Amino acid sequence: MRVWVDITDSSHVLFFAPVVRRLEDQGHIVTLTARRFASAELTMRRLGLVAMLTGQHRGGGAGTRAVGLVNRTAQLLASASSGRFDVAAGSHASDFVLTAWALGVPQLTLLDDERLRRTNAVNVRLVDRVAVPDVIPVGTLRALGASPDKLFRFPGFKEEYY
Repeated sequence: MRVWVDITDSSHVLFFAPVVRRLEDQGHIVTLTARRFASAELTMRRLGLVAMLTGQHRGGGAGTRAVGLVNRTAQLLASASSGRFDVAAGSHASDFVLTAWALGVPQLTLLDDERLRRTNAVNVRLVDRVAVPDVIPVGTLRALGASPDKLFRFPGFKEEYY
């Protein structure tokens, strides 16, 4: 199986590193993309992970974030369209969600309790599955558009898994 994993933050490196290693040990081909932000590049290098670096965190207001979204989505489309992925996984980054959706790649997004925002209301409607800590009330997830059949609930927080 060809798996695409997108990393947008150094904490995602720590979460996905053992997942990537397990998938590779099982013979799957894993392609990593990563955004330049929060020392993600350094953390990946430290853990021996290699990723195609795309975009950077824009921060600031809505205008600069929109530019960042368009730029990184375009970069991801250019890099990911050459591969035929069976599945994609990431942590609710809008650019990644839009790219995988546009390419028709089934995807899983991970939500955490700290970052439930309006952008997730678009993202959870576009993804196939949503992995989320069981401490987040189902009503909150429904308000974002996550139907119960999309949810994969896990105990604790994703930070506990690494």
